[in-house]
Amino acid sequence: MDNTAAAQRDADYRRGTVLGLTVAEVFILLLFLLLLALLVLVRDWEAEREREALERKQLNDQLVVLQEQQDKWQGVMQEFETPEEIATLRQQKEAAQRNVEVLQEVLGASDEAMQRAGERAEALLEAEQQRDAAQQDLAETQRQLDLLRTKGENPPCWYQIVPDDKRGTREKPLYALNVAVFDRHMILHRPEPPAGSATDDGGATYADEARRLPFNPIPYGRPLSDTQIILHLQPISTAGREEQVRSYACVFWLRVWDKTSPDAKERWKQAHDNILEGMFGAYTVRDDAWPGN
Repeated sequence: MDNTAAAQRDADYRRGTVLGLTVAEVFILLLFLLLLALLVLVRDWEAEREREALERKQLNDQLVVLQEQQDKWQGVMQEFETPEEIATLRQQKEAAQRNVEVLQEVLGASDEAMQRAGERAEALLEAEQQRDAAQQDLAETQRQLDLLRTKGENPPCWYQIVPDDKRGTREKPLYALNVAVFDRHMILHRPEPPAGSATDDGGATYADEARRLPFNPIPYGRPLSDTQIILHLQPISTAGREEQVRSYACVFWLRVWDKTSPDAKERWKQAHDNILEGMFGAYTVRDDAWPGN
C-alpha cells in the first residue's frame, strides 16, 4: 500500500516537472517573439526618424538658399533705392543707345566708302586690262605692218593717184590726223577730211568714210597719255587693217610733229616708232608749223 502510494507520488512529481518545463519554454518562446516584434518596431521608428531628419535638413537648406536670394535682391533693390539714381541710370542707358546709333551711322558711311573704293579699283583694273589689250593689239599691228613693209606692201586707205618717176602712177597718202609728240604726252589735231574718194575701190568719198569711223569721239587739242592715244586711235587703225574701209587691208597715215625737248629724243623715238608707226603710216613734218594749239 505504501509502495503504491510512493510510486504514485513519484509519477505525479515527474508529470509536474515535465509540465513546468514545458510552460517555461512556452514563455521563453513568447518572450523571444515579443523581442523580435519590438526590434522590428524599433527599426521602423529609426528609419522614420532618419527620413524626417533628412526632410528637415533639406527644408533647412532650401530655407537658407531662399534667405540668401532674399538678401541678394534686397541688396540690389537698395542700390536703386532713390528715384534720382533710377533717373541717372535711365539717362546713361539713353546716352549709350545714342552712341550705338552714331557708331552704326559711322559704320554705314565706312561701308559706302569701301564700296566706292572697290568700284574705283574695279574701274582701274578694267582700264589696265583695256590698256593691256590695246598694247597687245598694237604689238599685233606692228607685226603685221612689219610684214607688209617686208613685202613692200603698205597701201594707204586714203590716197591720191599721182604720176611716179617711172612714168607710171602711185598712190600718194592723204593724211587723216595731225599728231604732236611732247615729252610726257601727245596732242591730236583733226584736219578736214581730204577731198575725193578711192574711185577704184568702192566709190564712197573720204568724208563719208570719216563719218563712219570713230573720229568724232577723240578729244582733240588735249594732252593725252600714250595709253589714251592707243585706246582712241586703235579702232581706226583696226578698221583699215581688217578691210572695213577698202576691199583690202590698208593703213591710214598721220602727219607728226616733234615737240620734244632736245634731251628727250629717246621719248620721240619711242612715241614715233613704237606707238604711232605701230598703228599708222607716219610722216615727220619738219618745215610746216604745227596747226594745233
